Amino acid sequence: MPKQVLIIEDSITDVSIMRDLLEKENIAVEVAMTGAEGVAKAKQIKPDLIILDIMLPDMNGYEVCKLIRANSDLNNSIVVVVSVKENVPDIAMAFLPREV
Repeated sequence: MPKQVLIIEDSITDVSIMRDLLEKENIAVEVAMTGAEGVAKAKQIKPDLIILDIMLPDMNGYEVCKLIRANSDLNNSIVVVVSVKENVPDIAMAFLPREV
């Protein structure tokens, strides 16, 4: 069974680049353009990897990550945060321990 990756990103250009790279490696890719759509798809497909943008149109990536981490069915999903932010405290927020 191929690895499954969910990209939660609102930039069509960024999605296209990531999708092309992953699909060349025979990795199945799903895309969500909003945080809410991303959370719903994550629950549905239980991906091996989630590539998560911090700046999304409906909620920020921190909120999305919190919702994903609150779902025990997604404990095995690895979340990689991508951002254009250069502010170290903002980036560090993505690595705060999840609430139990």
